[in-house]
Amino acid sequence: MFEKIIESLKSYNNNYILITTILIVIFEFFVDMPAFKKAKLKRDVKVLVLMNVALIIIAISLIVLNRM
Repeated sequence: MFEKIIESLKSYNNNYILITTILIVIFEFFVDMPAFKKAKLKRDVKVLVLMNVALIIIAISLIVLNRM
């Protein structure tokens, strides 16, 4: 069962999707976060940081999974 899940993830996983995900995270970090801080939206900044960390972890794990 677990092997089927890994194979299905590998079939949908390609480098373009991972690069796009990382570019979105970089954009959010350098453009959206300063804008939210300037507008004093502290809760939104915290949510943005959590989302970025989660996306980075997912992208790295998919890269590792793709190499297996």
